[in-house]
Parts: sequence; C-alpha cells; structure tokens
Amino acid sequence: MRQARPSDRRRFNGHPDQVLLARQFVVSALAEDSPIREVARLLVSEVATNAVRHTASGTAEGGFRVSYELRDDRLRVEVYDAGSLTTPQRRAHDLEAPGGRGLELLDALASRWGTLGGREGRVVWFELDLGASRSRGRHPSSSELDR
Repeated sequence: MRQARPSDRRRFNGHPDQVLLARQFVVSALAEDSPIREVARLLVSEVATNAVRHTASGTAEGGFRVSYELRDDRLRVEVYDAGSLTTPQRRAHDLEAPGGRGLELLDALASRWGTLGGREGRVVWFELDLGASRSRGRHPSSSELDR
C-alpha cells in the first residue's frame, strides 16, 4: 500500500468522471478511521463538481487541479479551476432539487473556506479541523458569499 504524503497535488481532466478520482486522491491521505474522512470526501466532490459544471474547467480541453495539505491539526484542500464569468454564489432552489447546495455544505461542514481569483482562474479552498471544535472562519475574499 502506498504511503500517503502530508501534501500533494494533481491535475484532473475536466470530465465528470474525474470527480471520483479527485475524491480518492484526497481521501487516500487520511487514515481509514479518520473522523473527517467522509466529510472530506463529500466536500471534495462538491467543489470538484462545481469546477467541472460551472467553469471553463469543464470544456473539452479543460481541467482542474486539486491539492491537499495534511497537518497535525487540520486538512486543507484547494481546487483550482479555469475560471468563469460568474462568481460562486448561493442560488434559490426548490427543496426537491438534486443540486445547488454546495456552498451551504461548505458553510455547514468546513471549519473554514473561501475563494480567490476570478475569470482567468479560481481556487476554492476549505479546511477541516482534525479536533472536535470548528472555528468556521472564512477568508476575507469570500465575505460576499456569506450574505
């Protein structure tokens, strides 16, 4: 079995089937019994799916990059996309709608998260504390998302 590194990054093609590989890439760094393993799996899936669906990463020649850093006290994940004319924002959605809740999931489950960048490329990042408490702080660049 391959020994996970405390940090790594990898590029993925901009196709929906690559989201599974991105999830596996990050989760492989965590112990099988890690209390954040399933939350990390869900949030990587949400952010990578958004990169493919809502940015230039999802075009024929597109792609996205995922990096992680595992420290003693937290996991930080960054998903770099190819940019978009719009910024990530909450949308009103029907309660029965199958999607549209990615930012709400980040709010509810990440210890901290934010976005940087814009039309030419963006990074959506999140952190999960390995301890029991969550500070739920955000990067100043994402303050407009909190409203």
